[in-house]
Amino acid sequence: MDDVERMYRHLVHIIRTKFTPMLTQPFEVGELVQTILPYRLHRRELGLQSNHDYEMALLELLAGPRGYLVVDDRMRDTLAAQLAAPTPDPSVIRDFATAHVALAPEWLHLLDAQSRASGTQGAVGTATPARAATTLHRTGSGSFPIPATPSSSAGAPADAT
Repeated sequence: MDDVERMYRHLVHIIRTKFTPMLTQPFEVGELVQTILPYRLHRRELGLQSNHDYEMALLELLAGPRGYLVVDDRMRDTLAAQLAAPTPDPSVIRDFATAHVALAPEWLHLLDAQSRASGTQGAVGTATPARAATTLHRTGSGSFPIPATPSSSAGAPADAT
């Protein structure tokens, strides 16, 4: 498990235990960094050695290449370009403190299915949720469509259903 996956899994755990409404509602990037998952309070659980490691993992999480979060197109494009730069500057995240993000429902469903199958908090990573029924990453309007719960087999590994 890499830093981004670990960050996502810990984020879901924290939201489930302390910020339950945010499982289905958007929240601000600034709130994510300052209140939900601040480095100073979660560095041990995240397994990160430095604030820079935290910022780089957060940059990748918010840039959205894995689809763990529903993010605004402009923010995603800007952060993805920064992530691809020879020397990425994670401080650009601060420019999007008021931008809204949400947990991608298909990853939550996959995590739940894997948790049920293993009897533990599920791993995320190898399986890729089906995206055919959603347009989560290219909304263009800044809105956050939350699709209906996918069928039990959508995106779940074959052994998890």
